[in-house]
Amino acid sequence: MILSFNAKADRMTAAVVLGACLVIQVAMEKTLSMGTGWLRLVAPMLVITLFIQVVALVQRLHDAGRTGYLAVLGLIPLFNLLIIGIVLALPPRDDWQPERRIHPSHVAGYFLFAVALCLGALRYAYQISYAPSSSMKPTLIVGDAFAVPLTGRPDVTRGDVVVFWHPASGLDFVKRVIGMPGDEVQLIDGVVVLNGTPLAREALPDFVEPYRAQGIGGARPMCIEEASALERGADCTKHRFRETLPDGRSYEILDFRNTSADNTVVFKVPPGMLFMLGDNRDNSVDSRFPRQMGGMGFVPVENVRGRVSQILFSAAGPYLYGFWDWRRDRMLRPID
Repeated sequence: MILSFNAKADRMTAAVVLGACLVIQVAMEKTLSMGTGWLRLVAPMLVITLFIQVVALVQRLHDAGRTGYLAVLGLIPLFNLLIIGIVLALPPRDDWQPERRIHPSHVAGYFLFAVALCLGALRYAYQISYAPSSSMKPTLIVGDAFAVPLTGRPDVTRGDVVVFWHPASGLDFVKRVIGMPGDEVQLIDGVVVLNGTPLAREALPDFVEPYRAQGIGGARPMCIEEASALERGADCTKHRFRETLPDGRSYEILDFRNTSADNTVVFKVPPGMLFMLGDNRDNSVDSRFPRQMGGMGFVPVENVRGRVSQILFSAAGPYLYGFWDWRRDRMLRPID
């Protein structure tokens, strides 16, 4: 197969090339998900396979008498298999001939292709995640989307907001690291006691939000107010505090009711483990709850996928990519 945008490829040739590219990409994605030191070796291979994939799509589109610009659609995550299948299914035609001169539209097309190729490659360097629940309010609210760099195991420190695999289910979760290996963590009346010293808490103005369905799941927030008042249109309120770690790092948390999880035993964090808490303390299933009770217990350090440092965008509606419902005040917003 000649790597030329100005050529044709029949169904069989394109199918073999595209199949090989997809197999390599799946293998590389599996390698990346394992968190190994992959970047220098794997990233160039991914870019090369993406380039070959687009070339094969262009040539197959030419064989079907269609414009090769449509091949850029094959780089769209989640839709690429559908696009590839459609392109392979197109019947061949004989009415396409290569152009010998360079048209300005060709230059623009090559530029757009280069941009699409870079964006397609970036999906292997970053994982796009979002907050599906309110367990990390007010740091992350329902619908916040963020990018997690997948460049190997991060150096996790106390206070980091991280995405990690749940030790039991294997699903992605996002919480804040409170206890490092060797730490002792306890909660007394909702206050975190770290290695025998209560963390400082400063009262802030209450966190207020509308009482309505939020995010894809459509769940309503938990509030201080009685259900009858909320049904009459009252806003949802929670007490807000600024919690400060021993090194001076601080962040906001919510606390709005007394629960059994406000008073715990002393948790001694084992070697290689982390103790996680949600910032919305009364609405978070975290390391306070053992796995036998549906919680997560301690989280292995190797389960951490990456740190969250910035919100990309935030969807207020039921659709994550419904840009018409994005919260403008949270776009590209750094987090504590």
